[in-house]
Amino acid sequence: MYELARKEVLTKNVPITVPLMDDFVCGISGEKMKLRLINNLITQICVSHSYEDVKIILLADDADLESLSYVRMLPHFWDDERRMRLIATSKPEAFQIGEFLKKQFEETGFGSPKLKERLKTKPMFLLIALEKSLFETMAAMSEFMTADQNKGLSIIAAYDGLPTECRRLIEINDDGSGVSYDLRNPEVADQKFMLDNCDGLEIRKAMKQMSGIKMKGQKD
Repeated sequence: MYELARKEVLTKNVPITVPLMDDFVCGISGEKMKLRLINNLITQICVSHSYEDVKIILLADDADLESLSYVRMLPHFWDDERRMRLIATSKPEAFQIGEFLKKQFEETGFGSPKLKERLKTKPMFLLIALEKSLFETMAAMSEFMTADQNKGLSIIAAYDGLPTECRRLIEINDDGSGVSYDLRNPEVADQKFMLDNCDGLEIRKAMKQMSGIKMKGQKD
């Protein structure tokens, strides 16, 4: 019995998660496969979390947005009133979303109340930046990135010239293999992984069905 308890067992195909609450500035490198990784992350988040709990912001050029066109249907990419879609492909759109974010956090102050208290009444925000010039248009981002702890916004940067504030780096190779590095704790072992091969058509069908789901009490 004791020998069985001490025996090391290698388990295959274990999911590798990205701790976006702790590593709230995360960089992704790998030109060919980064959109596939972003696609998988968006799918997992939208399936696992209500649009009332998580709002996703996407900064991308027209070509990348076309590859992720299904996000236009998802309620996670809208503000609560569905007046503003949280997707930008131009600097004026990115600036407008930046002002929207500032307003969201000015209501409670940066860092007060604590994140757990804030999330009882406010959504968590995830910003995915595929275009550096659009990200740099949002002046308020430096206050979030240089903070000691998450203020209610996690950032995924997937462009050339990643921010020095990255707490985690994910390198993805052309064959779908990758490595996740904990930059704050270099003594922690790197995590090697293979990307899930998700069927794009099936994802779009699932996301389209999800777009029609409304939370109880929501008005049309």
